[in-house]
Amino acid sequence: MKNSRYIDTQTCNRCGLCITVCPNNIIHTVKDNPKEAVVAFRADRVEFCVRCGHCIAICPTESNPYRGTELQKRLLRRANDKG
Repeated sequence: MKNSRYIDTQTCNRCGLCITVCPNNIIHTVKDNPKEAVVAFRADRVEFCVRCGHCIAICPTESNPYRGTELQKRLLRRANDKG
């Protein structure tokens, strides 16, 4: 899952919070039907990810594929240094 552009569909509750906080409109819903929807990173926009970590931080189910990766660890260190 670490290199996947898809959110973990087993744990994602499709709340859409990650979509609302993404500053570069990279995350979207693939299907319109909420019961079948899959939240994913847009392949045509993923290069614009600034690695802000908002999608990791806001996810209530920890379904983001970047959780547990070096990106998340770096963002947590940065937050701790500021606090």
